Amino acid sequence: MVSRFRKTEKREHSSTNVLGIVAAVVILGIVGFLLVTNIEIKGKKDKLNAQIEIIKKQIAALQGKNDSLQEGIASVGDEAYIERVAREELSLQKPGEKVASFILPPQQEEVKSDTKFWQGGYWRQWFGSKWQWVKGIF
Repeated sequence: MVSRFRKTEKREHSSTNVLGIVAAVVILGIVGFLLVTNIEIKGKKDKLNAQIEIIKKQIAALQGKNDSLQEGIASVGDEAYIERVAREELSLQKPGEKVASFILPPQQEEVKSDTKFWQGGYWRQWFGSKWQWVKGIF
């Protein structure tokens, strides 16, 4: 009878061990899922912050253009302004004056900063920083 008790006792411990292992695996899976999700959300947040900065710069440029147009509207009736526009933009001249025109070379467009986002260096740096963060946790 004593031997039967010991056998059932061992069986109970083995089922407890299996449940503990399963629980540990489930917890590790959840923690891993949360880490991956956190990294993805951080990446999306960084991308959206970069887009916000680009849009803020565009807003500032449009605000400056709007201000200059408002100034132009305000000075439409001014005779000195009309004369300046006629001379500079329309190349008009007074009698007896000669007009000299200069042809400027076309300006090259700047490479936008969002093109760096799709190049390999950005992703390598992003994954490197995330790896350092994960190593710092452990």
